[in-house]
Amino acid sequence: MELFFILTEAMYRSLYQGIVVYLVAKLVLLSFTGLPSSLRYKVLYTAHCLIFFLFCVNLYTIGRQIGSMPADLPAAASVPTASPLRYISIKAVVMSHAPLIGAVYLIGLLTQTVLLVSGWLRMKGFCAGDSVVPAFWNEKLAVWKDRLQISQDVRLVAGTKAAAFTAGFVKPVIYLPVTAFTGLSTAQAEAILLHELAHIRRNDYIFNLIQKGIEAVMFFNPASRALGSEIGKEREFCCDDLVLRYTESPQQYAGALFMLESSRLERLSAGLAATGSANTLLDRIKRITTMNTYRSTVKPGILGLTAIVAIGLSVAWIAPASDTLKVKPASKNILPDVPAAPAPPEAPAVPGKLPRLKVPATAPAPPKAAPALPDTIPPVSDSMSQYFSSPAWKEHMEAVKKHTEELKKHFESAEWKQHMKEMKEHGAELQKHFNSPEWKKQQQMIAKHAEEMKKHFESPEWKKHMAEIQKHGEEMEKQFNSPEWKRKMEEIEKRGEEMEKKFNSPEWKKKMSEIEKRNEEIEKKFNSPEWEKKTEELEASEKDSN
Repeated sequence: MELFFILTEAMYRSLYQGIVVYLVAKLVLLSFTGLPSSLRYKVLYTAHCLIFFLFCVNLYTIGRQIGSMPADLPAAASVPTASPLRYISIKAVVMSHAPLIGAVYLIGLLTQTVLLVSGWLRMKGFCAGDSVVPAFWNEKLAVWKDRLQISQDVRLVAGTKAAAFTAGFVKPVIYLPVTAFTGLSTAQAEAILLHELAHIRRNDYIFNLIQKGIEAVMFFNPASRALGSEIGKEREFCCDDLVLRYTESPQQYAGALFMLESSRLERLSAGLAATGSANTLLDRIKRITTMNTYRSTVKPGILGLTAIVAIGLSVAWIAPASDTLKVKPASKNILPDVPAAPAPPEAPAVPGKLPRLKVPATAPAPPKAAPALPDTIPPVSDSMSQYFSSPAWKEHMEAVKKHTEELKKHFESAEWKQHMKEMKEHGAELQKHFNSPEWKKQQQMIAKHAEEMKKHFESPEWKKHMAEIQKHGEEMEKQFNSPEWKRKMEEIEKRGEEMEKKFNSPEWKKKMSEIEKRNEEIEKKFNSPEWEKKTEELEASEKDSN
């Protein structure tokens, strides 16, 4: 039972801690709107890990507090002994259902773990591939590995069961569908390959596994899930930026992403798909085609600031006054905060033991002279009132107001409206193109061609041809490794050395010098006036004879 109480209180703390961390991360991104996707990714990933770290700290501190309490402390020691409370404690309601909440959490954690492991096993099955990759693409893979300085041994496989994705850390595997080789142009398929290599270069696979593990543990926290979604979007933006540095046509790359997403059959959480999530694909295509940096809107920041102020005021309102409520030390048995009956006369004290309280079965009616509940909201505490009246807070609010006005002016400007109009028109054109009969007909032809290619690659003739090629390669390798071939190569090498030695000998050089000198004498003779005169006489005599 103690475990359920620890889990429930840790989850309760984690909820508001996650909201604060999420709002702070969003405010940071809102304050620096020009950050590249790589830095935005790091800010969001750090916030995601911080929420998980705080949850672990909560489990540790709450466990130590409960473990350090004396075992024989009576349960009634945790009950307040003052007048009735002036508010309803949400925490008390939550803790009263601690066994149920803790059990539900453990069941949810087990379910999330099963889903994560099953997705990983399904992805490992796809990594085997079921089609032969053309040798041309293995050469392309080697070239891009050198250009991106990737040292891992990357394997390229093809299949028909899923879209393009990357898996593995020590020996990564890039899975490309057959349609990437048959339905895309060479430039488009190369861009998809480059996108997957970008994931490998950034070590996204291991970070994605850590993220999925954190999301499995923190599945109850909406802030953690929201951060996980934005991390996935920024991760794809980072890889898109790398592809756009090497590609000449962003429109072709966007079309390739759309085609792969439309032909996707499986969605893998453990792998890193080139198309990412279907919910973010449209944002990515707009970003790729317009070459604009993704930016958050101003609304989340304003709502976040308003939520922080509201939380502070709510805490000041619902907290009871210190002079009207006094609670005795909590015991190991955690009970919700409920109004207590007046304490009966105490029994004679026994040295070394706490006095036992006898609580009647039914509590008597409250005294008639009980103070009435206030009709208005109690004032905030002095420290909070001082802070909200300080010059620093006023200066901060003025800066926020000024920044909000600037953003409002920017979003209401003619340039922004024209830009949004162009984006809307461009999106409508893309949607019209992708919904046109020509595009659908082309997709059907691509799918048909892919089936034909798959049938061809799985045919007995193709497998026999590949077996013959492999056999011929083994025979060639055997021939090149045979003693006869090595002896022949040694003889050729030896003969070459003898020829080189002969050509570098003084006798050969002297002979070549004599030949060159003789050629010069012959050339000089043929260019002499006597030879030219003699040639003219011969030509004249030949004319006379004719």
